[in-house]
Order: sequence, then C-alpha cells, then structure tokens
Amino acid sequence: MLRLLLIFACIRDVAAVKRRTALIFFSFALVVKRLAGKTSDVETLRGVYQALGATNFALIAESLPDAKVATLAKKFDKYNPDVKAESAGWRRRRLIALGGGSAEPIAKPVGRVKAAKTVTPAKKRAAPPQESGFLDFKSAGARRKKWD
Repeated sequence: MLRLLLIFACIRDVAAVKRRTALIFFSFALVVKRLAGKTSDVETLRGVYQALGATNFALIAESLPDAKVATLAKKFDKYNPDVKAESAGWRRRRLIALGGGSAEPIAKPVGRVKAAKTVTPAKKRAAPPQESGFLDFKSAGARRKKWD
C-alpha cells in the first residue's frame, strides 16, 4: 500500500510539473503574440513589462530567438539606425530598456521636403476626322506604306 501511495504521489508531482510547464509555455506564447501584434506599440511593451516585472520580462526576452528579437526591436524603435547594425544581445538590452522606460524610442528624423511634382501639359489630341467619308489613318493607328 505504501508503494502505491508513493507511486501516486510521484505521478501527481510529475503531472503538476507538466501543468506548470504547459502554463509557462502558454503564457510565453501569449506575451510574444501580444507584442508582435499589429496594434502594439511602446505603451503596450511597457504595460507588459509592468505586468510581468523586470525579472520575468528579461527572462522572456532572453528566451526569444534572435530573429524575433530583431523584429520586435525594429518595430518598437523604428528610426534607430543602430537596431539594424548591432548584435542580438544589444537588441535584447534595448528591448528591455524600452519596456522598462529607461530608454525612449528614437523620434522620426526630420527629412528634407520633397519638391512638388511638375504638372506636364496634356498630349495634343488628334484632329477630328474629315467629313470626306474616308477613314483617317492616324485615328485608325495604321500607317500607309510608301512606295518609291
């Protein structure tokens, strides 16, 4: 009987660990989906950071693949030229700093004003056909052969 209780206790512990692991994976996927959504911005990132806390957010950022970190860093800091050139570790630190509020995203650079397009005059229209009863070759799009 004692063996049976011990086995049952071990199975219960394993099931609890599996449930916890499944819950961790689910919450990780939920956070990543929320950050990668179309409508998420820096305020969303900061809200997730505050909800999770600094340690948990850093753990999630460290467990993200490099490509996902690059995508999120480019999304939340669009106009920072260093995001494209720096390493994945730098991007992770930047993402954590943006979430914590210790860094602000780079503002859109003020570019030069584009010149307005010049308006080109409309093409000349072909003259109306003559009233002689013959087809006008210009309007028909055909060319008359020239014989020597």
